[in-house]
Amino acid sequence: MVLLNDGDVRKATEISNAGRRDGLSWVRVRPRGAEGDFRQSLFGFSGDEPKQMILEDKLGQVETLTFSRSQRNAPVAAAEV
Repeated sequence: MVLLNDGDVRKATEISNAGRRDGLSWVRVRPRGAEGDFRQSLFGFSGDEPKQMILEDKLGQVETLTFSRSQRNAPVAAAEV
């Protein structure tokens, strides 16, 4: 929802500043209700580019995604859709 700008993110989640570390500015996203699919997500930005996402699920498992070589609005071949 946050990455795709799908739906009203501010109604469904609580978004807060999570400070700076590892050279990135961090934003914390938590669902507003118990029905959320995750406990929290942290998004690390360099300027306005997302560089890392740390997702903690309801079971306490943590996944870290690192974004590299990302391109905004890059063309996608029809075969890849």
